[in-house]
Amino acid sequence: MEAKTYFLLSSLFLLLGILSINKNNYIKWFLFLVIILPSADFLKDYFFRYQNHASHFFFYPFIVVFFKHISKKALFLPLVGFTIIVVFSFLVSAMNNRISTYFIFLDIKPLLLFLVLVAFVIHKGHKISGLFETRFFKRLLGLNFFIDAFLFAGVLFFDLNTLFSEDKFFSINSYRYSDIGVVILFIYVLDRFSKKSFIIDKSLLFALFPILFSFNRSMIFILVLIFLFKALKRLVIKPLNPSINQVIFLSCIVVAITTAFISLQNSRLTVFLNVDLLSEFFQNRFSPFYETLKTSSNAVSSLLGHGLGFAYEIPWFQYRDNINNKNIYLDNLILTLWGKYGLISFVLLALILFFMLREINNKKLRNHMLISLLFISLTNAWLYQVTLPLYFISPYLTQNR
Repeated sequence: MEAKTYFLLSSLFLLLGILSINKNNYIKWFLFLVIILPSADFLKDYFFRYQNHASHFFFYPFIVVFFKHISKKALFLPLVGFTIIVVFSFLVSAMNNRISTYFIFLDIKPLLLFLVLVAFVIHKGHKISGLFETRFFKRLLGLNFFIDAFLFAGVLFFDLNTLFSEDKFFSINSYRYSDIGVVILFIYVLDRFSKKSFIIDKSLLFALFPILFSFNRSMIFILVLIFLFKALKRLVIKPLNPSINQVIFLSCIVVAITTAFISLQNSRLTVFLNVDLLSEFFQNRFSPFYETLKTSSNAVSSLLGHGLGFAYEIPWFQYRDNINNKNIYLDNLILTLWGKYGLISFVLLALILFFMLREINNKKLRNHMLISLLFISLTNAWLYQVTLPLYFISPYLTQNR
């Protein structure tokens, strides 16, 4: 059943991608499916196989666009930059006798996908601008809110996640529901926060609550900081005269967060706000990187990295069945890249961020995106995650042009 569903979804996304090359309306159907479908981790077998997420098939037809526009500076420069770094890192890997075809493929794959996404933005970026403001998207937010609320209640009260997966990870994370569509919602809220005329309405609420359901600490922390900064700025520049909508909104947020803290005293959020627990959390999470530094044979490995295809030994995967203890990334993009590429990793990350954000004309949104991606990089290797395309294209759904 899982394999058939994956094949069906992949075929559907591939068809939408092919049609979207010449017709813009099919991009709306892509957004509809990505946001509405319950692509949570505990349903991974229905969406992810053979190192490919079903939604990625939407972008594969744009490989044709990539080769068509390869001579353009916008594509040629990242291609040359990535090629130089990959070839150099491969030589480092060969020097360290760490060549693994499988892991090298896993390291190169996100960079290849990134180039295809650059081609997508060149071809479609100006044509998808403003989709966030359409009636279609606002209705989609409302529909998604009710679906996510239903699924969140199912996970919280009926252990819905353990019904679909025997992975022990989900039995100890039975208080959250998150799918890949939350990335689009997060960037939608960032866009709303970046506007001068900040209006709190039901569309904003419909986007915010699924983010709260996800208990994604990084996203919640970023949005709270930006919201507090805007509130303080308004108090200083202009006395606050809250409307009924604002009072309702703030009341809902306070009730939601208070309820979460009362019922989830040992949850992800309380760990995030406890300095000692947070320090212990980071030490444990990043221990594979520290162990890598300790076992480095020489200073050259520390400076140049261990090369393309280097995989970390993840000790806490041992309690999970059918999970390989070796993984090509950590829960930190910066350390992940440093272990592979050494000091060159900072050049690679700078290139990635530059080519992701350079076409965003809204300066405030671009700054919010840069800060958000850097902050999320501390707890998530988003370059290696299935959500990479959504982080890349979502800013172009705003009134960017």
